Amino acid sequence: MTEILKLLNVYEKLNNKQKVYLECGIVAKSIEAFLLEKVDALDIFNKTLSKNHLLVFLKVAYIEKKEGVKRGMEELRQILPIFWKDDLILSKAFFLYLLFPNQNWDEIPFGKLYAFYTKVRFVFQNHFFRDGNFVADLESFDMNLFIDVLKEEYSKLEIELHKAWVQNQAEEYFLFESLGSASEKELVTFLKPGNLSLNLSIVSKLLRSSKNFSKEFLQLLEWETEEASIFQILKLYYPNEFLKEELLQNSVFHTHLSFFIRNYKGVSSRELAKFIFSKLKEKQNSLVIVETIKDLDPDTIIYCFFSVYWAFQNENRLNEFESILIQILKGLDQRKPEYVLIATNLGVLQIEIGNLEIAKQTFDSIFSMDWSHFDYTKESELMDKIFGEDLDKQYSDIFRKYYALAKFNAACLYSKLQDPERSISYLKEAVVLEPEIYNRVKILSEKDFYL
Repeated sequence: MTEILKLLNVYEKLNNKQKVYLECGIVAKSIEAFLLEKVDALDIFNKTLSKNHLLVFLKVAYIEKKEGVKRGMEELRQILPIFWKDDLILSKAFFLYLLFPNQNWDEIPFGKLYAFYTKVRFVFQNHFFRDGNFVADLESFDMNLFIDVLKEEYSKLEIELHKAWVQNQAEEYFLFESLGSASEKELVTFLKPGNLSLNLSIVSKLLRSSKNFSKEFLQLLEWETEEASIFQILKLYYPNEFLKEELLQNSVFHTHLSFFIRNYKGVSSRELAKFIFSKLKEKQNSLVIVETIKDLDPDTIIYCFFSVYWAFQNENRLNEFESILIQILKGLDQRKPEYVLIATNLGVLQIEIGNLEIAKQTFDSIFSMDWSHFDYTKESELMDKIFGEDLDKQYSDIFRKYYALAKFNAACLYSKLQDPERSISYLKEAVVLEPEIYNRVKILSEKDFYL
């Protein structure tokens, strides 16, 4: 479509919508060239939107990566004065931010420019990447990264800390400039404790060779003591498939796993926990799961129920898990279907532990509650066609599933209690509620029935 719009633009004026599509297509092509590191990426950048701040940043980042940090800063020093030539306030803010009162573009040290560049790069990576994958919406393509950094940073500037940071970044620049021709093996030798920023920069340049340097990379985790610093390293490593596998076996990662799950962006905590717990289960590492869930929210714990259940069972600590579920249940809204599911899981857990009388009380409590608000009567086929399926019906369907599960497990319980009459009664109710799920095959396969 982009090529068609380009041709059309030659012969007639595009409307506003077509202009947006054309610009997005051009930007997308440039981003693709950057991400894939195409050999003609610079040609593509030079032929595209010279006033688009995002593409200008990508051009600088590409040059920095391919031709060295000095060439990248040379490019940045040429570009920014052009962008801000008519905005003296913005230019002044920029120089003040970098603690360079001279306000001369030709004289500003590359080390200070590099400090600004690293902030812009961080904003870019944080906004456009999730779990190692590039993500963006159309509005993001107009993003002015350079101005956004100044606006964000000025609001939280602490002068002494800022001075130290600018100095640190300048030293990092000079080190990278001197290492511009260093091989990967030479570069990794500069990893040292006490300079997290530099270490992260070096590692980011070597990530593609993570298989060769995993030992050195993981050593960084041992050097840090602050959880926030460890989290920065984990954020960098986790999207890399090889390092992700290494982390799953790493004790520092295990220790800080709950913090990582709660704070990692780009994927929900419960999805992240479910994936990591499933991997830990494959490795039979149940203790890490047991320790991690202590600081996770109830929603995440329930979402990962089967992995968590396995972990506590494997550690012979099901009694602890019972206490956790009881506390979760106390905080739940009894008007929601999920209450029935969690209460049922609690009852199943109590059966597994052998607390049959306690389990009986749990199921009796479920069945004694008033669930009439989930009763559903279809009012009109026409309304469904107009508005789609009724939300009340969706809730009713979910509740019926959970309630049938409760009835089925109660049937298993009373079979264990050698009360066939009540067992059969609950089983029949489960079949009526969900006949396709609780069919003959399912019933005959259940080892708890002695019918």
